[in-house]
Amino acid sequence: MGSAQKKTVNPSEAEPPYPDVEYKTVGEDVWEAVGPQYWLLTIDRSRLDELLKVSPGGDELTQDHAETIDEIRDYYEIEQLRRGNELIYTLSDQDIEPANKDRRSDFQSVAGTVLDGLAAESDSGDPSVTWEPDHHEDMTHPALADFEIAIGRRDDIAESTPQPDEFGCEECSFDWLPGTGFLDDFLVDAIAAAVNMHSDAHTHEPYHFYWPDPPSIDLYLWEIGPSAFGGAPGEAQYMMDQAYDSSFSTRRDYLGYALHYVQDMGVPLHTGAVWQQLNPDPQGCSTSGCDQYFDPKFDLHFDYEEWAADNFEDADWYLDEPFEESFNDSFPYHIPSVEEACKDLAEYTTQYATTVFEELLTTGSDNPSLWDSKIYELTHNCMYETGGYTRGLITQFYDIDSDDCEPGEPCPEYN
Repeated sequence: MGSAQKKTVNPSEAEPPYPDVEYKTVGEDVWEAVGPQYWLLTIDRSRLDELLKVSPGGDELTQDHAETIDEIRDYYEIEQLRRGNELIYTLSDQDIEPANKDRRSDFQSVAGTVLDGLAAESDSGDPSVTWEPDHHEDMTHPALADFEIAIGRRDDIAESTPQPDEFGCEECSFDWLPGTGFLDDFLVDAIAAAVNMHSDAHTHEPYHFYWPDPPSIDLYLWEIGPSAFGGAPGEAQYMMDQAYDSSFSTRRDYLGYALHYVQDMGVPLHTGAVWQQLNPDPQGCSTSGCDQYFDPKFDLHFDYEEWAADNFEDADWYLDEPFEESFNDSFPYHIPSVEEACKDLAEYTTQYATTVFEELLTTGSDNPSLWDSKIYELTHNCMYETGGYTRGLITQFYDIDSDDCEPGEPCPEYN
């Protein structure tokens, strides 16, 4: 029985398959002391040495960076505080002084070399932050199949879902860094350019991201603390509005585009750990530009995305079941608007971002059979939630009353 033949529910009423999976977060004290390169303190020390050794920087640079890591790990001791199933990194000494900009610039250089090592170790080729293009279709087809929508129309919608990865955005004017209106345009442009470096065709605008309430970073002359990072909710709402205002196949195209942005919010590294992925240097800007400010040398979750797509319909030997099972188990969610749906899904998946980020560094981005089982569990949770919001969006678009789709009975046919 398809999920659309169940009652629409509020997301808070649903329970994902692994509600007790543990996840890591970074405490404010750690972030204020060290910044986005905090993971130099938390990743296993021997693993950092492995990555330094395979990086192309040379023996002298590798030795210098290894000494820097030893120094900062001696100075900043980290422990974990448990709050339910959340494990929070915190400083052992709450009175220790935060690192200054010069020192944080050193951290950025070390982190860049480590990420170079991860890139050298990986055989994944060019990085990408997207779900595999076919994966958007793979998620959309089973959701649409729960409704009595003509198969040709279903195909129109599903086949349009990958296209935002080709054109980036259409409206492209939403405030994707709210609370930073005082910044010079060249600084905001530098952040957008760094995000675009993570896409194959350099069309991955910040409108494919939404990180709720990110921590602040040092940026040129200022410390900035945007209330969010990314414009996916606004872009998704624009696409949905266009779908309502269009007719025939065009409306189905726009529905597919809106689904794309919602589904992107199911990816933890679209909704968190963005500063860590961009590896900012607080000393890298000047009035002439920010060419050296960001150093996104290797995107950590290319292989995570590919792995999730490869195991959507059929699971590898080390997995209990494919991710489609969790995607299809979810009820269609009641959503007040597409914009709010994006924000709500991002609020859920962002909690897992640090865990995914660190596991890919620790074990290797292309060794999924060696990843900790919590990565499999939290991915099932993300798929479950994404399935609920995907079906909820279809339900909202076609104005399907839950009474129209009683268990065991076909839903009405929709254009």
